[in-house]
Order: sequence, then C-alpha cells, then structure tokens
Amino acid sequence: FHLISMASNMVAAAPPAQNSWFFPEAGLASITSNALDAQRSSIAFRSSKSGAYNHSYADQNSFTLVSKGKDMLISSGYYFAYGSAHHLLTKSTRSHNALTFDGGIGQSEAASNAVPMRPTVPVDSTEASGELYNAVDVNNIAIVTGNATKAYRRQVSPAPSAVWTPLLSNAVRSIAYFRSEQITVIYDWATSATARNWELNFHALLPFQLDTPGMARLINGGSSICIT
Repeated sequence: FHLISMASNMVAAAPPAQNSWFFPEAGLASITSNALDAQRSSIAFRSSKSGAYNHSYADQNSFTLVSKGKDMLISSGYYFAYGSAHHLLTKSTRSHNALTFDGGIGQSEAASNAVPMRPTVPVDSTEASGELYNAVDVNNIAIVTGNATKAYRRQVSPAPSAVWTPLLSNAVRSIAYFRSEQITVIYDWATSATARNWELNFHALLPFQLDTPGMARLINGGSSICIT
C-alpha cells in the first residue's frame, strides 16, 4: 500500500499557525514563546484521562520547560527497561515537576499499612486521572488549568472492583505564560482534610544554584531560568 503514494505530489511544509496547542481529550498542552523562532521557549503540560496507566506516569499537572533547545525543567522519567526498579521509581509523582506532600506522597498510591504514610510504587491505572480545561491564548498570555484531584488517591482494594480513598480534596494547577515578560506563573490550589507538608518538585539535568535567598537559578549553556 505504501507504493500507492509514489505518484502523488509532495505536500509543502507549512509554518505553525499558532503558538499554543491544547488537546483536552489527550490531556496535553503545548505553549511556546514563538513557534517560528528556533530559539523559542516551550512549556509542555499534562493533565490526562489516561492517568498512570501502562507507559504513562503518575504525573498529572506536571510540566516541562525547554529554552533555546536546552532542557531546563525535565521529566526524570527515563528508564532502561519497562518494569525495572528505576522505571517504577520514575513513574512516581515526585520524579516529575508536580505537587507532592509529606515526604513524596503523590498520585495513584498503592495500598499500604505503613505508619506514618509513605510513598509507594504508583498503581497502573487510568482511574487516577487528570482533566485539562480553561485553556486560552490571548493578548500575548497563554493560560491552561489541570484538575488532578482524582489522581491524588490511594487504592485500598485492587481491580477489577478497585476502591480508592482520596488523599486530597482539591489538586488544581494553573499555568500562565506571559510572553512579553518571559515569565511563567504556576498557581497550585491544593486542600486536604489532613494537615500536610506541601512539596513543589523541580527536576533538571544540572544542579540548581541557590546563592540568592528565595530563588533557585538554573543555567544550561546559553539558557537560564530563575524560580522564586
């Protein structure tokens, strides 16, 4: 069947017609400073109905950031073999740029009787899911929101009749990118009936510089970002 297209005319490549793409069904968003600029900055955001199933991670409401072709804030989910100990570790929420609490507890947590509660290997399930919505790009500002409340649960009995218990009552993250100012604002609204120690995780290929109080700076080649 591939031979059928041999006599057809090649389709000319077309430049991107927009700087942001939002895919609610897939739970993915892509925001760029300027899609036509080879030195652009790009933000990828995930809050997906696919949850942590199969090759997916327990990383709802997580994001990555690339600038001038350099990986700045990364998903640390590289693994050499599916199901390996390293893969199971990187599948966890704490291995991504996402919200955790109380020592790394996150999404799709497995049944455990540990006291105090500790993070587990995430359950392979679509039920610990996210939702992408409120996406808009106007006046040089791009905004997207993800609701990962269903993801922050612990499974107390396995499939096929899985039972989950909520760990948080709300886990909503909005990301706003201001192009003119080159600023990304991350707003987390997380609530819990139990008092929590909240943790914002950031991962990079290189060490963060912590010379300035209240700020973490990352330099990779000719690219740099500051987190406050």
